[in-house]
Amino acid sequence: MNEPVIHVDTVIQAFSELAPSYEDSMQRELRQFWGIPYPTFIKTMVALAGIQDGEHVLDIATGTARIPRHVIESQARPGQLIGLDITFAMLAEGKARIGKNSRHQAIRLVCGSALDLPFESGSLDVVLCGLGTHHIQVPGLLAEMRRVLKPGGRLVLADVCANRFWRSQLGNWMVHVLAQIYMGRKQDARAEAEVEAFANVRTVQEWLALLQANRFAQIEMNEINPRLPWYPGGFQAKAQAI
Repeated sequence: MNEPVIHVDTVIQAFSELAPSYEDSMQRELRQFWGIPYPTFIKTMVALAGIQDGEHVLDIATGTARIPRHVIESQARPGQLIGLDITFAMLAEGKARIGKNSRHQAIRLVCGSALDLPFESGSLDVVLCGLGTHHIQVPGLLAEMRRVLKPGGRLVLADVCANRFWRSQLGNWMVHVLAQIYMGRKQDARAEAEVEAFANVRTVQEWLALLQANRFAQIEMNEINPRLPWYPGGFQAKAQAI
C-alpha cells in the first residue's frame, strides 16, 4: 500500500486538546466500537507482554501514561519503565495522574518522536504501543522498534485495524462517507487527525507481513471484532525481535 501522509502538527494539536479527557474518551470509544472497557484493554495488553522483573520497558505513544501505570499496578518491577509521546500536553496530564503516588515514581516520561527514538540500539527488552500506530508512519515506526529491541526482545501492539467490510467496495465507500460526516460535525483537530489516519489503518494480514519484513518472528495476532460492520476492528500482536 502507498504510505499515507501523516501531518504531525495536526496530531499534536488534536491530542493537546484531548489530553484532559483522553482516558474518558478512550473508555467511551472502545465500549462503542468493541464493547471493551478501556482498563480491560490495557490489562490484556500488559498481560500479553509478560514483563519480568529487571526488564527495560518502553511504551510508545504513552499519552497519559496509562499503560506504564498499569505495569506498576500489575506488580511488575521493570529495571526501566519509560513512556514516550510526541505531545507534551498528554505527558503533562500523565505526570499529573502519576502525582505523588510512590508506586508510580519509577515511570520516566520522555517527549519525543517514535520515528527517531532517543535510545541506544538493542537496549530494551519490551516495547509496547497501544492505540497509537494509526497516527504514525508504520514502516518507520517498526524499524525503530526493532532497532531499540534486544535480540529476543518482545514487541506488543494493539490498535484499530481494517476488517473485511472496510476493504469491500461498499465498505470503502461507506467509511469515506461516514468520515466526511464525522469531519463536518466535529470540525476540530481530532476529527482531522482521525480522518487522515483512516488510510493508515491496516488489516491483520498486512500487519503480519510488515512484522515479518522488519525481522520479527513468533508472531501472535489476535483480532477484535467490531460491534458493527462499519466500525473499525481491532488487533493485538505480540512478536519477538530476531
